[in-house]
Amino acid sequence: MAKSKADQYWEQYVVKRPGIIVHDGTGFKDRIWENKPVPRWSPVDTGPQVAMAPFLVPSAKSMVEYGVISGEWAQGLRNDPSKIRPHYHDDYEEIFIFMGTNPDDVADLGGEVTFWVGEGDTLKGVVFKEPGAILVPKGTLHFPQIMKNVKRPIVEVIIMCGAGRRIAKVPLKADGSIDESRFKGRPTWG
Repeated sequence: MAKSKADQYWEQYVVKRPGIIVHDGTGFKDRIWENKPVPRWSPVDTGPQVAMAPFLVPSAKSMVEYGVISGEWAQGLRNDPSKIRPHYHDDYEEIFIFMGTNPDDVADLGGEVTFWVGEGDTLKGVVFKEPGAILVPKGTLHFPQIMKNVKRPIVEVIIMCGAGRRIAKVPLKADGSIDESRFKGRPTWG
C-alpha cells in the first residue's frame, strides 16, 4: 500500500528509534542504535537516549535527550573517569528536568538529585527532592549531578534549546590545559 501524502510529509519529523551517545575513545559520538537491547552506560544508568537532534531530523534546531537512573549515580565530577567534566555551552541554554516514576504520587521524585551550577560566588549545589527542573543559561559552568537515596527510577530529560549540535566546553588556560581552578568547590570522584 502506498504512503499517503500526510505520511510522506510527516515522516521527516518523526523519530521512532532514538539515538544514543557512545564514547569511542576519542570523544562522544551520536549513533542510531541498530540492535536490542540498547547498550547501557552502567548498571544504574541507561545513558542518554537522543529523542530529537539534527542527526535524526535534519531540520531540528534543538536537541532532547532522556535517561533513566535506577540507583546511586554521579556524572561530571571534577576528575570523573567517564570523561564528562564540568562544562558550559557558548551557543545554547539547557533545561534539565528530573521526574519520578511513581504513578500513584507524581510529586515523588524517588530519590535526591544535587545539580551543581555556576562558579565562584554563584556556585550552588541545587538539591531536588521532588520533581523539578533547572535552566542553565548559555555560558554557565554546570555539573556534576549526583543522585542519592534512589528508591525508584528517576527520569532525566535534557532540552538543548537552539542547539544544532552538542558542543560542551571545559574551561581552558591560555596554554590549552584545563583550568582546574574554575572547578573549585565542586565534588570530586571517589
